[in-house]
Amino acid sequence: MDSLLVVKEAFAAMEDGDFEKMEKNLDDEYQLVGPAPKPLEKTEFLDFCRGLVAGFPDWKFNITDLRESGDSVTGLLHISGKHTGDLDLSSIGLSIYPATGIRLAPVEEPMIATLRDGKIYRLEVASVEGGGIEGLLRQIGVSVPAHA
Repeated sequence: MDSLLVVKEAFAAMEDGDFEKMEKNLDDEYQLVGPAPKPLEKTEFLDFCRGLVAGFPDWKFNITDLRESGDSVTGLLHISGKHTGDLDLSSIGLSIYPATGIRLAPVEEPMIATLRDGKIYRLEVASVEGGGIEGLLRQIGVSVPAHA
């Protein structure tokens, strides 16, 4: 499977809440860098994703401008969703945030996925104003902890 298809499949699996399928597209040494207070390893990342989808059952990445170059895929994320469930971010050292009914305003976040042996090895999401976990929490009216 080419790099572009692997990335599309992984993001679609998360949107569908299919974490088993998502996990199959991640390298054992997978790491997410950027949107969380610290880099997340594979298990932490999957727990984090479960918490996001529980809080935002209609979570979408709305990826645009996907481009493949060898073992790397770049694109732009425009995350959307409505906070209708408990958002459990305890897996990354934060809290559980009760539903607010607030719909996220998409923020454009550049990302690059690096693949190794046909699986995503590293996902980097650029820090942008209003993006990442800090931006998401602010949008749902949460006072952001100093370390977030």
